[in-house]
Amino acid sequence: NTYIKRRLDRFKEQLQNPDHVLISATQARSEYGLTRKHLTKITPVRKQPSESKDKITTTTTTNIPASTNTTTTITTTTSSSSSSSSSNSSSVLDTEGMEEQYWLPDVVAMARVISSEEMILDRYRHYLESGREEKYRRSKIYGMNQMEKGTDSWVSHLLHSRKDSDIQGADVVLLAIKQNIAIGSIKLLVAYLTGSAAVFADAMHSVADVLNATYRYAGINLANRDPDYRHPYGYERLRYVFTDRSTLILLGVGGIFPLLHGIEQLYSVPSELGSPWVMGALFVTVGILETPALLRSYSALLKKATKNGISLASYLRHGNDMINITTFAECSLGVIAATAGVIASMQYYLTSDPIYDSIASVVIASTVCLGSGLILGKNAKALVGETLPVDEVEHLVFKLEEDDTVNSVHDVKTEVLGVDTVRFKAEIEFNAEAITRKIKKLYEIPSPASAELLDQVQQLKSEVHVEDWLMKNNADYQTALSSELQRIENMVKKHLKDANFKNFYIDLELW
Repeated sequence: NTYIKRRLDRFKEQLQNPDHVLISATQARSEYGLTRKHLTKITPVRKQPSESKDKITTTTTTNIPASTNTTTTITTTTSSSSSSSSSNSSSVLDTEGMEEQYWLPDVVAMARVISSEEMILDRYRHYLESGREEKYRRSKIYGMNQMEKGTDSWVSHLLHSRKDSDIQGADVVLLAIKQNIAIGSIKLLVAYLTGSAAVFADAMHSVADVLNATYRYAGINLANRDPDYRHPYGYERLRYVFTDRSTLILLGVGGIFPLLHGIEQLYSVPSELGSPWVMGALFVTVGILETPALLRSYSALLKKATKNGISLASYLRHGNDMINITTFAECSLGVIAATAGVIASMQYYLTSDPIYDSIASVVIASTVCLGSGLILGKNAKALVGETLPVDEVEHLVFKLEEDDTVNSVHDVKTEVLGVDTVRFKAEIEFNAEAITRKIKKLYEIPSPASAELLDQVQQLKSEVHVEDWLMKNNADYQTALSSELQRIENMVKKHLKDANFKNFYIDLELW
């Protein structure tokens, strides 16, 4: 692009007529291709924290035979305070922790000794294209601009997060919060008026639902934060953390506490309760009000199960959408509780025996405890991290090994990090011959491409030309290998996208 061309033109000018400026050892290595061994042949100039009064400037001249049978003179200005340690200049930092500095003309002269101008320019072009410049350093290391991401606080993110329609599962949880506030208020009022243990147990279930759904709603939003350099794989697992803790709230407030209260009622059954018609009407109303969130979560889970080509029951056992699964479970428990309450109300109306109310209380609380335990167990597996299905991994590996440039795929590791986030790691053994033929277009011999290659070899008249030709071909192979690695990564991304994942973290290594 224009930026790289402009930088290359400026760099070429510096090769022809370098400015008398200092550059760091890091710049000398990355931009001009010098190694630490090469830098030991140049006397460094260190930045001192303060100027010494007895500083003596000396000139050290080093004659290095150039590749063109001439002699290149490298002149370096230094001080007497630093010359004593110049022999040990293989370290990037000096004894005071300052990075070593070198005069640019000396660095250019040394670079011309070890490489031709064409090779130096090719190396600098690759340096620009790979994003290794200082201003892109953090972006290169972490793969993102950390100055813009990960800087907002958790509170700020909650206040300014995306719309619920953009966050998977948020709309279902918000609906559950609203309906449980209404349901819970009515249940508490009826429990107070009738003294029914079953209504009280169901009311505590609703209170627990409001608390844990609110907590889970905050977790969904926080889990949607952008990745940052402290959390490079994002915050998706917060979904599982918040689901786990919210289920503990459900277990304690909606399960254990009303269960103990119901057991107590079994041993001290009240003489009479309020109107069974009021209790029955309440439970029927509760069942109706639980329906919208139940149907919405059911629809979301059925859609995911269909996309994965499995049944709903199988997805409930093996799926990773814990937000919708938990909401579906809570609404289902609410319907079960309402059914138990209706049956208890009918039995109390027919027999006038309050024991049925106490039994219903124990049944409702027990179902909440059982449901909470199952959710906690499933969530624990998701929190630890599970792999992709074995069949899916093997199918992907088979597709990769069908590629002409891939010999085999080794050490595959996958991990599902969230509802739509996955990590894929593998080692790829490439076919070097296939890549070389692809670079040189040597699909058959003889051919125009093979004739051109033979002509290039025959034109090599000196060791310098041979070295330049070899270095250039090796550089071409490395670039082609990087391109092949990127192409294989795109194949993996496409496969995972077809498997309904939206975020991918793919780590491919050479085997």
